Amino acid sequence: MKTEALQDALCLIRDDYILDAHAGPAVCRTPRLRWGALAACLCILAVVAALKLLHKAPAPPISDPGPGPITEPDPQPVGPLGDWPVVYNQVTAVPDEGKYAFCLFSEKLTEEERSAIIPEGLPDWLELRSAVASYYGWEEGVLNCVELSLVNPDTGDRFELCICPPGQHPICDEIIIPADAVPTDIDGTDVVLCQYGGMLWTSFSGGGVDYYVSGSGQMEVTDRLKEDFFLLVVSLIRSATSPDLERLQFHPEQHVFQERDLTPEEARLDPDFGAYFPTAEPDALVREQISRLQNSDYSINNLAAFWHSGYDYLTWQIRYSDEYDARRIVSPEERERYDLALYSLPLAESVPEKYRETVMNPVFRSEELTEEMVLARCSAFGDSGEGRDAPWINFSVLFDSNVLVDITGKNVSPEWIWAQLNSMR
Repeated sequence: MKTEALQDALCLIRDDYILDAHAGPAVCRTPRLRWGALAACLCILAVVAALKLLHKAPAPPISDPGPGPITEPDPQPVGPLGDWPVVYNQVTAVPDEGKYAFCLFSEKLTEEERSAIIPEGLPDWLELRSAVASYYGWEEGVLNCVELSLVNPDTGDRFELCICPPGQHPICDEIIIPADAVPTDIDGTDVVLCQYGGMLWTSFSGGGVDYYVSGSGQMEVTDRLKEDFFLLVVSLIRSATSPDLERLQFHPEQHVFQERDLTPEEARLDPDFGAYFPTAEPDALVREQISRLQNSDYSINNLAAFWHSGYDYLTWQIRYSDEYDARRIVSPEERERYDLALYSLPLAESVPEKYRETVMNPVFRSEELTEEMVLARCSAFGDSGEGRDAPWINFSVLFDSNVLVDITGKNVSPEWIWAQLNSMR
């Protein structure tokens, strides 16, 4: 799994889920094969996108390379647009393309660059969380793409928009559109809309650039997510302006970074975050990666780990908290703001808007945390892939006023999670 997938998807993350502060100036990385996640990360469509996950989680690992078959698609009308013949093609596998070996740097866009890049006419219900440009190289940057991280604050749904030079595509763009997929006509432009697990995805050209767009929901692909995703694509095709990639400037002086793969023992010795790393590894899961990321101005600064086995997984990220996290802090007695047992799927419909942000991803203070609160965040929803129920896990814990542990997972023992967190207090 790629380090960047861990970094942003964990908070997934934040890809959650991601504020400008986490889109920092520069990271040199050696991208690695993701476990199917495109939603909020790398430079691209990452992460950990969720297969019905509260935030975003990686899709299960695929052992059979190459794109799988697609089911027979059915036209799906989109509400506000009338009976538009929208088709989402069901992709059942992603290719195993091995590893890449190059350096890729990300730089946060200036206000001037944003005005030259961001297309006019994007839906006004979308909130821009970050805007970065990704480059190859050390001294002379070659643009790979511009990445815009967007979120619908009313639903928590996340969208990643990548704008690339003609003929270019985002690094580690792992979903391949099947040759026999059915396109959707939008004002004379054929656009192939795909669904893979908990993610929607498409690519098309227009205005002298190539667009790559992904969208992921909190726990499932809802009709609302499909509708909003389609409206975003329509707005890009109909935009009155074209992104001016020539206005971007490369700043190699920003590219100071540290990136290390760690053993569990080394992770526990980290002077900043080691005290908040699990003292034992989760049962029945295989460790994929432990990564320490830090750049020169500390806008990227975290310790992250990922374990998996089949469809089950756990991500554990430790970082410093920010203003966005402060908005999500809940108290034990505020059960309506975090207890999943009070609501039903789809959460976007059953959770009142005023509680939606914290129900989707609450933050608990460590001194107030109880085992009951952990259990309230482990909700068993049907798993069509394995024919059994399994708990989905998504919450964060705030230690010592400013250290945050982000936890997402599936079918991991709540008792094990509680024991680890309790030992850190």
